[in-house]
Amino acid sequence: MGQWYLFRCPKCSYETECSEGPDRGMYAAVDPMICKDCKEVHNVCVGEFSKNGDYKDLEKPECPSCEGNNLKDWVKQECPKCGDKMKRSNQSHILWD
Repeated sequence: MGQWYLFRCPKCSYETECSEGPDRGMYAAVDPMICKDCKEVHNVCVGEFSKNGDYKDLEKPECPSCEGNNLKDWVKQECPKCGDKMKRSNQSHILWD
């Protein structure tokens, strides 16, 4: 089961809901990434599980907002707007399968 958290930038107040790192549910694997085109942090689907449990990496992961491929790993929870470190809420915000 995957978990999303609310992250907020203390400097510019940008907020997003996403996983803290690579995460997976029953049908998909995601990585939080920054889309360089829309300047947002999203959980990006990087792989899928078939009904029989086989896993397949996606060749070109896409931003769920703009469908672009200009993505970079979200390291150290940097804010895509100002570059400051974002703070995670203490409780998981969403649980998903």
